[in-house]
Amino acid sequence: MPIEMRDVVFRYGDRVILDGFDSTLREGSLVGLVGPSGVGKSTLLGLISGELRAEHGSVCYPDLPGGPDHLLAASIGWIMQTTNVFGNRTVLDNVLLPAWIGGSSRTEAAASARDALAQVGLESFEERRCASLSGGERQRVAMARALAGDNPVVLADEPTASLDRANRDQLADLLVAAAASGVLVVVATHDPAVAARCDDVIEL
Repeated sequence: MPIEMRDVVFRYGDRVILDGFDSTLREGSLVGLVGPSGVGKSTLLGLISGELRAEHGSVCYPDLPGGPDHLLAASIGWIMQTTNVFGNRTVLDNVLLPAWIGGSSRTEAAASARDALAQVGLESFEERRCASLSGGERQRVAMARALAGDNPVVLADEPTASLDRANRDQLADLLVAAAASGVLVVVATHDPAVAARCDDVIEL
């Protein structure tokens, strides 16, 4: 699903973060957002998801007439720097929760979650508590949660910042694979190794 951003302006108080930003994000691509802290990488992710509203300009979703609110509810998966998994819940529960809350039956949500866990190589982990997992494993759980339900867009905000090289490379492999399957993946990163794996890089 493509996303078109035209002449986008966004401010925090008197500070201009984005001033006339233009870009078309192509479905099936891995797009990297790079630049120093504070230049607007996370802001841009928020605008794409509909969590933030542009002061001026437009963020358009040609294939999704429901607009950003519908996107946020049903079509976007998030991967955060801090994985935000529930340590006292099982891996399966963590991955199925968004779809279940969104109205799917538990059976449907669990089936989608199992498919996503297989994609990230954690199919044998579904009954383990997340508190027992390594940082890299928890980030793969977060990746599975973002993929569950066949979301057409995945947004990742510094997803490798707390990972060692091996786990970083493994997560980058998963992001590349998701894009190759047709998902639009947008990743904010400070890591040159992650940026080098991207199809397109936007420098802010």
